[in-house]
Amino acid sequence: MSFRPFKSTRIFRVAQLHAPTPLYCRQCFRPLSTTRRLLFSSQPESQPYNVTQALRGKLKQAMQAKDQPSLKTVRALLAEVTNASKTSSPVDSPTAYVKLLRKSIKASETAVAEFEAGGRKDLADAEREQIRVLEAYHDAAQVDLGEVVSEEEIKAAVKSVLQDLKQKGLEGGKAVGQAMKVLTGVEGPLAGKAVEKSELAKVVKEMAS
Repeated sequence: MSFRPFKSTRIFRVAQLHAPTPLYCRQCFRPLSTTRRLLFSSQPESQPYNVTQALRGKLKQAMQAKDQPSLKTVRALLAEVTNASKTSSPVDSPTAYVKLLRKSIKASETAVAEFEAGGRKDLADAEREQIRVLEAYHDAAQVDLGEVVSEEEIKAAVKSVLQDLKQKGLEGGKAVGQAMKVLTGVEGPLAGKAVEKSELAKVVKEMAS
């Protein structure tokens, strides 16, 4: 008569087969605890978004492709990021990067109009090339980050929410917390959009006061 192992024994053996390989201490050769295992893990931690590093990558690509419009554009962006790093509003987040691109596009569009008015078609064409590069970077960033709303759109959304809360008897400082919940809630006007909460909170406080 053949012996059949208990069901619990079979489950234990299956669990052994699928169990992760344990990590051992290099000094005492004992299995590491969960906490110590994390300390010895080789998996890299997530790094904060680095605009300068991203732009340097684009600069390298432009140099390899000998793309002069892109080279000029990226160098100008790097200069803007460097100057902003010395102020209270550094370009240190994806949202700030998109805002920089939008600001640069507007500046180039203004320059095109001025150069055309002055009869400098060559300079106007150069600015148009820069706009083309900036818009390509902007579109790529929008795909990666999601829809990044403008400051005007944020203020319009905040104004609408504050008005609704005022009708419910909430205004001033009492409305700030509730406004933030409504704005960033599942069905809120800014739901799923790339908005920095610190910046949003600042706008809400200013408009609620």
